[in-house]
Amino acid sequence: MKVATSKEMAHLESLSYERGFKEDEFMHRAGVGVADLAVKFSAEWRTVKQILILAGRGNNAGDAYVAGKVLLQKGFKVSAWLDRNAKESPLCQKNRESFTSAGGQLIDARVCKEPDFDEGIIIDAIFGTGLNRAPEEPYASMIAWANRSRCPILSVDIPSGLSGDTGEVFGEAVRAKATAALGLAKLGFFLKRGWDHVGEIHLVDFGLPKDVTDSFVTPFTLYEREKSLEALPFVRRGRHKYEAGAVFGFAGSPGMPGAAILASLASLRTGAGIVRLYHPQEMATELAASPYELIKVAYSENPLEVLEAGLKRADSAFIGPGIGRSQKTGEIIQYLMGIINCPAVIDADALYALAMTDFSFTTPVVLTPHLGEMNRLLHSHATEVSVDFLKQCSDYAMRKNAVVVLKGGPSFIISPAGKIWINTTGDPGMATAGSGDVLSGMIAALMAAGLPPLQSALAGVCIHGWAGEIASKELSPYFMLASDIIERFSSIFLLKKDG
Repeated sequence: MKVATSKEMAHLESLSYERGFKEDEFMHRAGVGVADLAVKFSAEWRTVKQILILAGRGNNAGDAYVAGKVLLQKGFKVSAWLDRNAKESPLCQKNRESFTSAGGQLIDARVCKEPDFDEGIIIDAIFGTGLNRAPEEPYASMIAWANRSRCPILSVDIPSGLSGDTGEVFGEAVRAKATAALGLAKLGFFLKRGWDHVGEIHLVDFGLPKDVTDSFVTPFTLYEREKSLEALPFVRRGRHKYEAGAVFGFAGSPGMPGAAILASLASLRTGAGIVRLYHPQEMATELAASPYELIKVAYSENPLEVLEAGLKRADSAFIGPGIGRSQKTGEIIQYLMGIINCPAVIDADALYALAMTDFSFTTPVVLTPHLGEMNRLLHSHATEVSVDFLKQCSDYAMRKNAVVVLKGGPSFIISPAGKIWINTTGDPGMATAGSGDVLSGMIAALMAAGLPPLQSALAGVCIHGWAGEIASKELSPYFMLASDIIERFSSIFLLKKDG
């Protein structure tokens, strides 16, 4: 699914009108789609059948008035809180009048500063995607009231106060529980502070013709979780452990065995036939309680020969989790980059070592930095993900011929050709030590089974986040650990129907 800016979305609608499609027909379909979501959420969220529309003066409010009329017909009590002095768009006015004719109630925000509404669903339709200024009154106060209320909010197209292009918040923006994205998801959902405001994203098809959206070119695509199941390698009935893939792990250091164990266990639990973990001799005692299935290979003062021999036996590798930042470790990383002969995930402290010098890769690689690590690789100082920062990441991926996974909420997967996929699975509970190590091990196992690096990164990031969602729902985001993510892999793998 493609992702659009507000200007691009307006252009797609304009092309559709040139082909004879009508704006009021689009608005009707959008409103019906929003109403359907409200009915669905009323059941899921166990709310009373009561709706308050926060209405602006443009076509977003028009969509909401259509939804309100449909909801009235379905037995909901529906009111709209609006500025009665506002000059409305023609379609907004038309559908407001139709809404009131159907029995909808209007509340004037200039007179009523706080509506009597403390249960049910709030439908936010004050501003659309093109906002580029702080909301004026009474809309700023309406947004603030909605955020203070305990009622779940469903935003129409975008939370009011949020930029659809940049993810910037102008003044205060609605914190939605869900957003009904009309036609396509908007780029601002995923940038800067957007992800903190949109809640669950649900696409509403309002009738854009397929050939119009197909002709739209953008580097940004939403990765759909169903595709991760399709990407999983087929498990042949007669396969053996070498066919399942051998993973080389260079991870861990004295006092930091957890990263090595988590990455190794994630590889095993993603189907790797063999995982060999190469570690310093002095870690042997710390690794004594590691999984029985893990093959541990200790190295001493001169590890290069041992590591080179290990790489020759591997189908993929994960390099970096918990290895530390000593000069010796940095020298080992530089050596490995020159001899590695299999697809590899480069993570954590290995990224630190690579940032210290110019380098090139001799094999396909997946780099998995978080924002701080990406800043170090780029020699930049970004504090949040913006379009400009993603452009730098894209240029870097192309220059290094690498897949880059920019980890975060959400995560961005960037191909060596510069195309950017946005992954929306995941949960705040995954912001815990070891989550990234789990991801490295999972991607390495998928590559060992023969999946190309880009497809391994896309599927791995998606399933990793999906498992995190399940863990959080079962345990709460406060309680969950990185190992809980691994334990939920099976819940997703069991959804694959063809083995």
